[in-house]
Amino acid sequence: MLPEDNISGKLPGDWSIKLSCDYEQEQTQLKTIVETLGREVKQREQKKTNVGKFISAVKKYMDMTRLDATILREFMEQIGASDTYTTDEQQKRVKIRGI
Repeated sequence: MLPEDNISGKLPGDWSIKLSCDYEQEQTQLKTIVETLGREVKQREQKKTNVGKFISAVKKYMDMTRLDATILREFMEQIGASDTYTTDEQQKRVKIRGI
């Protein structure tokens, strides 16, 4: 059923309005879905990049015989440890950011 059907009298006016509203709601929902999926793709790509960097760092030092400060710092940057607090703000915890 097309808008032309409404003009030509083949489609009652209230049906045309309902179909138009349904179409607009569907378009809004689809735009939201596309935006959400786009964000998820970006997040997954970032995780993939982070994992790739970590694997490169591991391969770089696979044959190491001694852990020194430079190597330790590089791994800590990849792991991303940081301070965080519980809800009572008194008890300190460490939060580990994933790869």
